[in-house]
Amino acid sequence: MVANSSLGHASEDSRPPRRLLACVGRGPSAATVVRATRELAETLGAEWIAVHVERPAPLAVRDNQRVNETLRLAEQLGADVARLSGDSAAREILRYASERDVARVLVGRSSRPRWSRLLRPSFLENLLASDPNIDIYVVSVDPSGSPEPIRFPRRVDWRALAAAMDAGRGAREAARLLEETTRRRPGGS
Repeated sequence: MVANSSLGHASEDSRPPRRLLACVGRGPSAATVVRATRELAETLGAEWIAVHVERPAPLAVRDNQRVNETLRLAEQLGADVARLSGDSAAREILRYASERDVARVLVGRSSRPRWSRLLRPSFLENLLASDPNIDIYVVSVDPSGSPEPIRFPRRVDWRALAAAMDAGRGAREAARLLEETTRRRPGGS
């Protein structure tokens, strides 16, 4: 009910709440994002959509299976499901959201290391930079609850790392001494 103070009575608002959109990625947090979107949609009485953006580079078989399973889960939970394609997942999500009257987009927290985001912004950062009219919700995912353990590609060879650091220190010290010697020499450049 919406109060209409100029008429002194309440009237029924006939417009349904705007839609929610769950971003379905290839990671293990995708199912958590889908469940969180469903929960919020139920709370708000809104429709919701689960969307995956296929990029030009094909997914690994396991990642593709995970995406398919997550989209099936979303359908079972009552979502409309869409598969989009494009070079920029953020751009495609925002274009689709605009076309479908989406008010809120839910995404999982990026698992990429922070240093890699300095080189290339994350999907979330691209979303945040693009459309101020759509709310972006970041769904927290408990790493201990993820279906796959975090695996590091190999063990760290601490001795080799220490030797490389010592070599770097030695090179810096040699450069410093060379610069110092050059400055002391009369007529040196």
